[in-house]
Amino acid sequence: VPLAHMVWGGGWIGAKLGALDFAGGLVVHMSSGYSALVACLFLGSRQGHGREPMPPHSLPLCLIGAGLLWMGWFGFNAGSALSASPRASLDALFNPRAIAVYGASSDPTKIGGRPLDFLKGSGYDGPLYPINPKSAEIQGLPAFATVSAVPGPVDMVIVALPAAGVLAALEDCARKGVGGAVVLSSGFAEVGGAGAQWQQQISALTRRTGMRVVGPNCMGIINVRRRILGTFTPSAAGFGLVPGRISLVSQSGAFGGYCLSLIRQRGLGLNLWI
Repeated sequence: VPLAHMVWGGGWIGAKLGALDFAGGLVVHMSSGYSALVACLFLGSRQGHGREPMPPHSLPLCLIGAGLLWMGWFGFNAGSALSASPRASLDALFNPRAIAVYGASSDPTKIGGRPLDFLKGSGYDGPLYPINPKSAEIQGLPAFATVSAVPGPVDMVIVALPAAGVLAALEDCARKGVGGAVVLSSGFAEVGGAGAQWQQQISALTRRTGMRVVGPNCMGIINVRRRILGTFTPSAAGFGLVPGRISLVSQSGAFGGYCLSLIRQRGLGLNLWI
């Protein structure tokens, strides 16, 4: 098969598939752009072999085909990156190496005390850092005034502060390099006024820093396999969860908590709860 046929046919196929892959994030995914290029050349040779007659001007079409191949290669790689990076960036939330609780309380019945109490009792295997400038020790753990003061890395922070203090806490987390935050605090867009403005500022912070934030005004998250109970729902008390293949995402905290209770009662397997 003439090289011109291969380049022309392969370029056309590569451009079409690459454009789809780039637009959709991942429609056709191969191990790399180079393997995609080889595959397109092969397909192009079959397409050009008597099925798609070669137009008369071979050299210009070869150049166009080469350009289309490059576009396809770029599309494959760009699409793969778009599809992979969001997944990796969620590791800070669902697979954190260390967790801090901003607004931690020594009272395990309070919103700031429950997540820390749950995490201590669940068997989570990473470091836990209570954050509260008013205490040197909380629930038997050394406490710190800010996340920036923590000596080691922190991947996820659970925020249980009054709404007015949340933005400053998240800014502190961003300076520390925290990748994910769960904001349990209420008093934002749901009440309007200053709360709505604070929520807009939190959204701007996430876009500026790349930090992934669940909330505000949420019940938190659970990763059963990692034994992460980043929540204050009473349904999570005592853990009692079995790893499984089902994940639950609920807009309603009450509904999500009720479902969690039923899952525990019936011994169903659970993966993630959000």
